[in-house]
Amino acid sequence: MNDHLPTDNIDGDGALGNFDHQFTELEFVEPPLDPTQKYIWEAFGPAEAGGNEELYADCCFWGVVVREMVERGLVDASWLAAGASDTHDDAGRDNIENALSAEGEDAAKTMDDCVRRVLRSMCNPRPRGARIVFNDFPLGKSWWRWRWAERMAGLLNIEREDILEQALGSSNYAIIAAKMHSGRSYLSADNVFGGLILFLRGPQGMQLPGKRLGKIIDELAAQSAWQAIELRAPTENQDEFERLHRGLPDG
Repeated sequence: MNDHLPTDNIDGDGALGNFDHQFTELEFVEPPLDPTQKYIWEAFGPAEAGGNEELYADCCFWGVVVREMVERGLVDASWLAAGASDTHDDAGRDNIENALSAEGEDAAKTMDDCVRRVLRSMCNPRPRGARIVFNDFPLGKSWWRWRWAERMAGLLNIEREDILEQALGSSNYAIIAAKMHSGRSYLSADNVFGGLILFLRGPQGMQLPGKRLGKIIDELAAQSAWQAIELRAPTENQDEFERLHRGLPDG
């Protein structure tokens, strides 16, 4: 792992700092909001948030963090092969053994799936590009979910925990992160993102199916080609999200 990490200007001990949380396997694969995501945010977030965000979007930074976690015994190397759908301890070890012993037509796919899980767990951009930090890598997803909630809490004068539990709940975060890093970068503008958060906290946005949320974001993307939506106040963009929601057919 060390030989393939371009770690210029990233010090391993400095990257992990004094973070010493001992993970369980399932906790590492899918960190719960409280307390694990909170531990991750507090370890990497407050001191640098807003001042060095590029570092936390860097796959190499997180790769060094995972390497240090393995070397310090905070996570077991076999856990890198576990996936979000696994629900039992030693899933990573089982996945490795299955990949090594697989035969027949499915052998190549079984091995490929296992390798991809390992790469995702190391924040290697090979499977899906640099957006893996936001979409697939557990530690990165946790950090950015809390960072976005912190940013919007300050903008909208709303409690951060309220945003984390509602507007940026797990299912909403997955849709938003996927859209934001697939040509929908206009969402990163505070006034647009703030309008989306307000919409998702309101009666029309709560319990919104993921597919419908994705369609609403796509509809607003079309407007961004001819309207300066980033110049609208968050409340104006909230109204526009609500209008788009009402205008979409059911289903």
